[in-house]
Amino acid sequence: MPERVFLDDAFRAIKSTIGDLRILLADCGRVACFSCLLDDVGEWNGQPIAWIDCRWTGVLEKKDGRWVIMQMHFSLPSDGERST
Repeated sequence: MPERVFLDDAFRAIKSTIGDLRILLADCGRVACFSCLLDDVGEWNGQPIAWIDCRWTGVLEKKDGRWVIMQMHFSLPSDGERST
């Protein structure tokens, strides 16, 4: 499973920054969609890794009083273009 990558001893999270956060709440109050720009910096085996200006989108659902990510997607700019 991909999420196990973050549990590997080779991975070290350093900093995550979220900007331009937008949340749209459905009328029922139990579902929401979100989008934001993510800068996520870390290390793998001591080497720097990063997603810069990544568009992160997803769908949240409220279950037992807690918001849970039901779906998410990451999009990275290509050819050096920045998201707007």
